[in-house]
Amino acid sequence: MTIAEAYELAPAYRPNNKAEESDVLRWINDVESRIHKDILMPYFHFEKPFVPYTMATPTSTKLLADVGYDRLYQYWICASIDMLQGDSERYNESIERFNNLFEEYAGYIARTHLAKHRPMRYW
Repeated sequence: MTIAEAYELAPAYRPNNKAEESDVLRWINDVESRIHKDILMPYFHFEKPFVPYTMATPTSTKLLADVGYDRLYQYWICASIDMLQGDSERYNESIERFNNLFEEYAGYIARTHLAKHRPMRYW
């Protein structure tokens, strides 16, 4: 999924919402930073922390979640819009879907990759 495709999720799944592109980009950055720090860093050698996207970032930029798990963005954006609009019932449903898929993605990465080497400390 690209940033442009993620921008299209808000009006597609939550029509007549109050979210602007800057809000959606902030929510994308929230998910990307969690994926980077909580899922990918333990298994891949990243030398730099996640750098948030800006409005100047090309919308053709590919997001971190693998195909099949890119619904993470859909669920997070929907949950964020629901929270913005004060719809707690829909928010709870969306955030539950997000959390389940996030855990599933973390499990997929853990099953298919070896953790990066970390030096051992002896006391």
